[in-house]
Amino acid sequence: MARPAWLLKLTQHGDKPPFLLKYRSSNVFIVTTVALAVFTDLFLYGVIVPVMPYAMEERMDIKEDEAQSKVSTLIAIYGAATLVASPVCGWLADRSSSRRSPLLLGLLALTGATVLLNVATNMGYLIAGRLLQGVSAAVVWTVGLALLADTVPQEHLAQAMGYVALAMSAGILVSPILGGVVFDKAGYNAVFGMCYALLGVDVLLRLLLVEKKVAVRWDPNPSETAACAAEEPSPSFSEKRASHAPLDEESGPEYDPTTKSTRPGISEASAPDPVTPHDSTERHVPEKRLRDRLPPIVSLLYSRRLLAALFAAIIQSSLITAFDGVLTIYVRDLFNFSATAAGLLFLPLVIPSFISPVAGWVADRFGGRYPASTGFLLATIPLVCLRFVDQNTLNDKVLLCALLALIGLTLDFTFPPLLAEITHVVDQKEKKMIASGKPGYGKGGAYAQAYALFNVAFAAGCTVGPLVAGAIVDSAGWATMSLVLGLLSAVTTVPVFLYLGGWFFARKKKVEGLTIGLIEQQNDLFKNTNAATKRKFEHPSDLDPTQAYKSAKLDAHSGVKRSPMRASVDEDDDDDEAGPSLPPDFAPEDGDDEEGRFFGGGLDENAIDAIDYLDAHDAEEAIVEDKFDTAWVRKLAVGFERKINKNAEMRAKHEDDPAKFMASEGDLDESIKSLSILSEHPELYEEFVKTESAARLVELLAHENTDIAIGAIEIISELTDDDVEAEQEQWDVLVGAMLEAGLLSLLISNFTRFDESEEADRSGVYHSLSVIENLLSQPANVDMIGKETKLLKWLLGRIQKEETRTSQNKLYASEILSILTQSSSANRRRIASENGVEIILTQLAPYRRSDPEKESEEEEYMENLFDTLTLVVEESEGKSQFLEAEGVELCLLMVRDGKTSKSRALKVLDHACGYAEPTAADESANGTAINQAAAVCEKVVEARGLKPIFSTFMKTKKHDAETTEHILGIFASMLRSLPADTDARLRVLAKFLEKDYEKITKLVALRREYASRVAAFDAKIAAQKKGLSKSEIEEFDLQNVAERLSEGVYALQRADVILAWLVAEDDGAKKAIVKELGDRDEGLEDVRRTLREQLDGVLEVERAEREMLETLVEFLR
Repeated sequence: MARPAWLLKLTQHGDKPPFLLKYRSSNVFIVTTVALAVFTDLFLYGVIVPVMPYAMEERMDIKEDEAQSKVSTLIAIYGAATLVASPVCGWLADRSSSRRSPLLLGLLALTGATVLLNVATNMGYLIAGRLLQGVSAAVVWTVGLALLADTVPQEHLAQAMGYVALAMSAGILVSPILGGVVFDKAGYNAVFGMCYALLGVDVLLRLLLVEKKVAVRWDPNPSETAACAAEEPSPSFSEKRASHAPLDEESGPEYDPTTKSTRPGISEASAPDPVTPHDSTERHVPEKRLRDRLPPIVSLLYSRRLLAALFAAIIQSSLITAFDGVLTIYVRDLFNFSATAAGLLFLPLVIPSFISPVAGWVADRFGGRYPASTGFLLATIPLVCLRFVDQNTLNDKVLLCALLALIGLTLDFTFPPLLAEITHVVDQKEKKMIASGKPGYGKGGAYAQAYALFNVAFAAGCTVGPLVAGAIVDSAGWATMSLVLGLLSAVTTVPVFLYLGGWFFARKKKVEGLTIGLIEQQNDLFKNTNAATKRKFEHPSDLDPTQAYKSAKLDAHSGVKRSPMRASVDEDDDDDEAGPSLPPDFAPEDGDDEEGRFFGGGLDENAIDAIDYLDAHDAEEAIVEDKFDTAWVRKLAVGFERKINKNAEMRAKHEDDPAKFMASEGDLDESIKSLSILSEHPELYEEFVKTESAARLVELLAHENTDIAIGAIEIISELTDDDVEAEQEQWDVLVGAMLEAGLLSLLISNFTRFDESEEADRSGVYHSLSVIENLLSQPANVDMIGKETKLLKWLLGRIQKEETRTSQNKLYASEILSILTQSSSANRRRIASENGVEIILTQLAPYRRSDPEKESEEEEYMENLFDTLTLVVEESEGKSQFLEAEGVELCLLMVRDGKTSKSRALKVLDHACGYAEPTAADESANGTAINQAAAVCEKVVEARGLKPIFSTFMKTKKHDAETTEHILGIFASMLRSLPADTDARLRVLAKFLEKDYEKITKLVALRREYASRVAAFDAKIAAQKKGLSKSEIEEFDLQNVAERLSEGVYALQRADVILAWLVAEDDGAKKAIVKELGDRDEGLEDVRRTLREQLDGVLEVERAEREMLETLVEFLR
């Protein structure tokens, strides 16, 4: 295909030397051009990272909570495009006569991408722009790095790659800073103005660049090397690099410093023959393996050394780009940072990147293994420590900056060695191929294809890093993400240390081989003087091949004469194909043993006859079943009493010698366990009580031996369990007797003497709580148990106990608290008086951003605490404590940042903002409840809670009915409780009126949905009531109250109360409501009808509620 005229003009100069040829073809200029190309690519990649979340919301109307996933997706698309395009670009570049032309085409794609991103008004433009950016990156990273490999001598290659790494770090890390600052100060288009200016500079440098192989045409004193290079556009490895590259792939960058590089090429005539057979003048050409027939981009993957470098590149790029998708949003939510502040936070990461050339020099001087592995290992520390940045404090901001700086510093020591390693691997691979008599990679070489593999690995990291980081932050939180990144960095240290520069444990072997070769050469010099009298040494290749193989494998110090260079190639084990060997052939398994001990019965005939006789004898005996009646209970009680008395007697006699009363203690324990069978015969409970055994069993809870007490508690738990099929009277008789014997006080006193570090005592606590739960199953006992202040204090203390994993007993304690508050207003006030609200809030605080494991005991524990708190804050005392303990602020944090905790926090706020009027005509109590509810509502507004609550309301999906109901409850409570003309009330009303009444539109749509569901349910119930009597209809309606509420009656009533308030408060809102209702042939009369139905269900004592509803009904006329 003919090139365009404009391209020919840029790439061909005729016979006249180009202007400033010496400088334009110098190493410095070429390295600068490639570095700027990399900088431009990464700058345009990263400049929109801090801008995009805000631009999406302003230009594309994308919701705030969707920005995280869409930003991560765009970053991943860039990586995916690079991933796909890199192999193609590498393959084409190695077959092109020029490196410069593909670089110019890549720049054209980058310009198009920038224009698309600039004019984007929807996600389609953004996706197309990111795809083109990815293709451009594939060109820059494959062709640009291949150009450096062609140009820079190997002994300085890592340092040159250090400048590339510096450009990469500067581009990817400076761009978010400038993007955020410019966006804040000058707007969206100004950000892209910077991009166009940078593209102009990049275009200029790429046009001025002259490749080395092109520059030699105008060299006034062409050397033999230069002339040869001019003849061949892209010299082969044997023509270009044979004189300076190490022979053994394992040696890596440990080159011979005395050997001068002659890049870009040397004369084939001057190049030494890479293979000199020992015994023959003919070159032996080995048979090609499958990998030798594959293209380099595939065959290179057989190198474990290269695979280690590619794996390290994936992790390194993942660690870098992981922050792009999460850091901006995390600091915005945690520190309330603006786009400028979020962008500046990348500064600690960019500053250490200026040492990348130093890292490259270190890799050139000492090899890449040590700086790279040390960098990954040390990066683990700051990555893991990021988990401690979780508070909006100055210390946390300073800590975050310090940790980011350490991450940048340590990871900068990993990239230059990895880049240089790719070239080293290609050089050593091709040298090994030529030394083995195989063709190399051809005229085009394999640099571009090797860097295409590197680019694929790097792009894979860019794809995986943001997605994984974003997913972890969304599902498990910032702390878990930092831990995962730290572990990845630590794990990468192992393959980098073992393989970078070659297999670590092969180094000693090669040194020994070289030493032995030198000694043998010296011996040969002396042996040649009397060679005629010596028998000629037989080379192993002349012997049986099997024996030769064994001698080489078994004896490293054999007498085979080999040059050190040849030994080096032969002993290269980097490409050994690993895999399982064939299993050994085993002898046939022995047959069954002669006596049949394993496959027969194992008994002789006499033993079998004896067993048959005993079985027949047992069958003849009649089976006598126990009869469980009154006589049996009395007998059981007598035995039980006797064991108790015997144990007491023995303990009194031998108080100082426990060994003498332990037997009686064991008998007593067995007697306690024998009572278990009573649970199968609850009809005998009354008789058991009459024998006073129930009281005696309770008394054992105070036994000196805690094992006896625990045994008694377990039996009591079993006898009172709900699973026992006892009649209510039978259960009441047993429990009444036990309570009268002091069961509750003894259970509570045992909590203080049980040591939960012991398994038996943990079991005792568990069964004690089980007994309490059994007692609470009867409503009459709830208030009585709640009066036990010591129990409440112990329960509140138990839920505060620090545990690495939520234990059964901690969960059980939270469940008992929840049960105590469900049906007892008095218990709620008692818990509040014991500082219960603050204690529960403290335990819930960790869940503001992190979620417990799904379906775990910790998740159930969290739900129990939320349920308890929800009920306690219904009381005036609870509301007061809730305000003092900053519960409103914590719940709002959960609404904004939480996941599992969000809906539960809204539920707490719903109950805290509302109030239930006292049933007694107590005006002071009623006034206190109203005042406390109003105070909570005002605090929600003052704490900037309207934005997250209204935002959640607008984003709530249809299936999340519970969350919607709680939000409606909060709105209704605010409009009911906030005083008129106050700033708080006006701000609430303003939220409903803003953005063209969009909240009212959503509210009317919800009302319509709930009304439709309720109407359908009422129609179904009406059909079922046909033919029933009046009394049956009343009973039927009572049975369906709960189901009707679940169908949306409560939410419908709340929605209509809110609409009524808005109609009463604002004429504009009234018009909007009438308009929205009228779209479906509805009107204010439908709202009025709902309020009248609600009014019919309000009790006479709830005067304030009745008055409010009656007033609202009047406003709707």
